[in-house]
Amino acid sequence: MKTDKKFEELVSLSTRLGVTVRKDRLIRSNGGYCVINEDKVIVLNKMLPLETQTSILARCLFEVDGFDKQDIDKDILSYIKREVEYKKITDEVDEIEFIITNKDDIDKENMINL
Repeated sequence: MKTDKKFEELVSLSTRLGVTVRKDRLIRSNGGYCVINEDKVIVLNKMLPLETQTSILARCLFEVDGFDKQDIDKDILSYIKREVEYKKITDEVDEIEFIITNKDDIDKENMINL
């Protein structure tokens, strides 16, 4: 499925979940899910490529209450799950890299041997 079609499907899912999707120019963030005055909003950095915005939107939708109760196209559901898993893996790698980079600042007694 092409990126623009995936994006449209994810926006449609957002609407069914009662979530507004906004694109804004963000300086220090790629975007994310938040609640503003009880309104559920996913904000995306419009300066990012559509592929990146689509990935962020997929991961954010996974966090929304009621996501698991929706009837979701199997290809879209597979894409969302893949993006969520990819994010978990990259977060773990980032954490390990941080530990390695800052290992001199870590209490040696509590450090894992890498």
